Amino acid sequence: MIYMWSVQGFFSALIHLCATIAAGTLAFALWEPLSGMVMMWKPTIAMSVGLMLPFGLLLIIIRMSLDKLIRKNMQFNQILGGVGGAICGGISAVLTAGILVMGLGLLPTGYTTFGYQPWEAEGGGRVTKSDGANLWIKVDDYSYGFFRFLSRNAFSPTFSDVNLANARPELPKMIAINKQTASDNGSIVAAHDDISIGKVYYRPSDNTGLSTAVNTAIGDSLNSDGMQLIVVDTTVTKPSGKTVGTFDGDGTFRIPASQVRLMTNKGIYAPKAFSKADGDRRFFKAFESRSDQAWGSDRDTSIAYIFVVPSANSEEVKYLTIRNLRFEVPRKSAWEEDVDVVASIVGALSEGDAASASASDDNESSNEVGDPTGSRSGAIGTWVEISNKLPKAVSKNFARNLTLNGNAILSGKATVEKGKTASRSNRIDSFYVPTHQAVLRITLTPDRARSIFGKAMASAGALGLLGVRDSNGNVHNAIGYVWSQRKSGRTVIEARELQRAKQLPINKLGSDDKLYVYFKVNRGRVIKELIVGSSEQELNIDVPKAAPKK
Repeated sequence: MIYMWSVQGFFSALIHLCATIAAGTLAFALWEPLSGMVMMWKPTIAMSVGLMLPFGLLLIIIRMSLDKLIRKNMQFNQILGGVGGAICGGISAVLTAGILVMGLGLLPTGYTTFGYQPWEAEGGGRVTKSDGANLWIKVDDYSYGFFRFLSRNAFSPTFSDVNLANARPELPKMIAINKQTASDNGSIVAAHDDISIGKVYYRPSDNTGLSTAVNTAIGDSLNSDGMQLIVVDTTVTKPSGKTVGTFDGDGTFRIPASQVRLMTNKGIYAPKAFSKADGDRRFFKAFESRSDQAWGSDRDTSIAYIFVVPSANSEEVKYLTIRNLRFEVPRKSAWEEDVDVVASIVGALSEGDAASASASDDNESSNEVGDPTGSRSGAIGTWVEISNKLPKAVSKNFARNLTLNGNAILSGKATVEKGKTASRSNRIDSFYVPTHQAVLRITLTPDRARSIFGKAMASAGALGLLGVRDSNGNVHNAIGYVWSQRKSGRTVIEARELQRAKQLPINKLGSDDKLYVYFKVNRGRVIKELIVGSSEQELNIDVPKAAPKK
């Protein structure tokens, strides 16, 4: 590009540089609103498309418009034209390449951006320079620095104090560490509709009133002079249907310390710990290692992030970012300073203590399902157990429409004919479940009404919910079913989120058929109720806190 513009001349290169600056400035200004629009369509690439697409389109439009408006060229001597064109062309190239690198960094390409990783996330949210592949010319840093300077000076907003400098400090670094999730398939995006900010809690560090164990876990910085404890409470809501975006492919969100930052007018701070609500208790967990992460899979999960920042009067908290999604933090007048309230939101139980407390509860599980209440929905539960296994293994050769993780089913639908056997090396034997969750397998049998009115009521009842309710009041939808047809010998397998009873083949069940419905639930819970349409049945299944050792 430098050579091309040195040949084109200084004036043409200067016009292109002006177009590049204008396009870049507008692209950063439009980045957040456009990304929010794309998020509803394709969340995994929304942040990247929201930056690169407007930049590319605006650059073309502005350059073509300038060519139409300025029809003639200015002539300079050969040396000035060549040198000036090369300088302007070089600056344009750096600005363009920098935006391209940042945009590509927002794509889900694993831990690196096609091998480029200038920063490394460590335990406790710490960030260090990476020894890995780097750029000869740090175009992302230079490009960001240039537009950051303009946002505070010549191109600063007239009617707002929000600019690139204070809303997106150290953007290239934040993009790099946001990609470093605890697993290869971890999400790097978050949707505004899925995360909301609640109250913000503040305490001077010299009088926190927290337990000794929590004080120790947060670290020495909490007890240092001139520091303060800030706790930001958030709620993560699982959307109905497709959850890819904020949530990973298995319906769980996992947020490590590298994806969360608190921004003040003086600096950027990583969280020291988080607390997670579970019923009427909160479990405290420090971000000690890179693999530590806040997580949840309920319909609504409350996560509070805990920060330690300087307490100087000039230190003003402004934003919280989660996976590059920016939230305004309520001003100090809205903060809660009562020590007991702050202590309760931070939590005092470690997950180990919570497991001990849970184990001491006097609760005996039962595999039996209670009598149905409410109106008929076409099927009733007869047996429940903690198992993700299929009633009978099937061969991969005869269930090709299923998406698999090893021998476990992720998604899809398949019909396996009678007599198709499966070898040990080629078998499908279970539904996939992450280690922090368990699967309930509930056997359903037909429960048919005989009268026309009864059949109509059952059909209406099937429009209702399909799920199991736990001891915290959360409803977990089904993740699939296996329909064993006794007469034909076929086995129908479907793996997808099922929210309504009508999504089950209830009306097609033969009198001797069995329908096994699978529900993914969180560990450490007691499952209290089965809901099939307008029918409810009592359960009492205590899901172990830890997965059984293999």
